[in-house]
Amino acid sequence: MLKKCLKCGKEFELKILTKKFCSSICRLKYKSKEQYYKNYEKNKKYRQAECREWYRKNKKKHNKNVLKNYHNNKEKWRERSYTSTHKVEILKLIPIKCTRCDKNKIKEIHHITYDLPKRKKRPTKKEIKLYLKEYSKYLLGFCSRFCHRRYESGM
Repeated sequence: MLKKCLKCGKEFELKILTKKFCSSICRLKYKSKEQYYKNYEKNKKYRQAECREWYRKNKKKHNKNVLKNYHNNKEKWRERSYTSTHKVEILKLIPIKCTRCDKNKIKEIHHITYDLPKRKKRPTKKEIKLYLKEYSKYLLGFCSRFCHRRYESGM
């Protein structure tokens, strides 16, 4: 008797009637994903508290790492700050629905690339609007951090 695997969809021959997966790898991948979704909300508060505690203990180390990252990636930091400053205008220019799931409204913005067109140091309002139109081509919108992470990981 042939049955389809729940994870990969490949057909396999049944030796045990209750078997649902073609291999132990498929079973483990399916179960781990299932467990991840079940425990995500439950563990979220614990992880946040753990992170806060670590930050309290290692404030200086964290700030040093942030500063080091800033010096190594100034372009990224500049574009991220520009995105957060002009978030309202940018949200009007990019599609309304989430890029990954096409369901909800956009809450997060993702940069496809940081090789963006250069802008003047003190632009006028008209120049800002023109720049934002060009800028919005390099951005994607997501409804949640979960969709954002799934997109980045290729899922």
